[in-house]
Amino acid sequence: MTHLHRYHLLDVFTDEIFGGNQLAVFPDAATIAPELMQPIARELNLSETVFVLPSFTDGATHRMRIFTPASELPFAGHPTIGTACLLAALGQVELRGGNASIVFEQGAGNVPVTVHADGQRCSAQLTAARRPELREPGLTREQLAALLSLDADDVLDDARHAPMAVSTGSAFLFVAVRDRAALARCRLDLTRWARDLESAWARNVFVYTGVEEIDAAPIRARMFAPALGIPEDPATGSAATALAGLLASRIGRDGVFTWRMEQGVEMGRPSRLEIEADVRGGVVTATRVGGAAVIVGEGMLRLPR
Repeated sequence: MTHLHRYHLLDVFTDEIFGGNQLAVFPDAATIAPELMQPIARELNLSETVFVLPSFTDGATHRMRIFTPASELPFAGHPTIGTACLLAALGQVELRGGNASIVFEQGAGNVPVTVHADGQRCSAQLTAARRPELREPGLTREQLAALLSLDADDVLDDARHAPMAVSTGSAFLFVAVRDRAALARCRLDLTRWARDLESAWARNVFVYTGVEEIDAAPIRARMFAPALGIPEDPATGSAATALAGLLASRIGRDGVFTWRMEQGVEMGRPSRLEIEADVRGGVVTATRVGGAAVIVGEGMLRLPR
């Protein structure tokens, strides 16, 4: 005996089909056996696949389990943004004046999301469940350059751009490079990655450039995550919230700070992300990421009962 389960496909952090980061969402996954979720994600082979379930915790409206082809994630950005827009489109959350509030229970904690739907366009903004946690990367500038197949001079290592490992629920190693040409040349050396990072706290490598001043031209970024089964990711919302925390921690004053970010350009899937951070009393108290999502299609998966 088999049972059909409907899923939806979305492109996230874009308002155009075939851009952004791909996502599959099962909006009613309560009858899907938990042991099948990882194989389903591997079968669909997208960056992430989401299973929406009833919440367990107070204050949450829904529970999300998020899987890459290789593992489950405690927190992820583009699955959260895409799922919020899908639930609004399906009428599973109430829109008032085109706006809705959702709280997703995830492994890292509850993630509040605001949704705005205007005709056929939907966008959402999430607040990371955790404040940024920063750790020294444990690798030299020369090691990081070799890891990325770059020259040492391509990697920035001054006080404003020093490499750092940061997590707001999922950990990333942030490396700033001098310009977009260096960013385009990045090629992750998997042998060095396995030696230096496979067992590290932050195994996902996020490379960026263009942080000159707040509200200037967009930051351009790339993200490599071989441990998750993702050679390169077109848009990484969880990394965006961590980057917002890192950048804000280096400003030296209180306030609400915003940046625009582009990712996925080198992959032919351009993504646009808006990131924010709140700093109070010299401490980063919250980080956010937002963007649009487009519903691309839907399908049915035949699963054993």
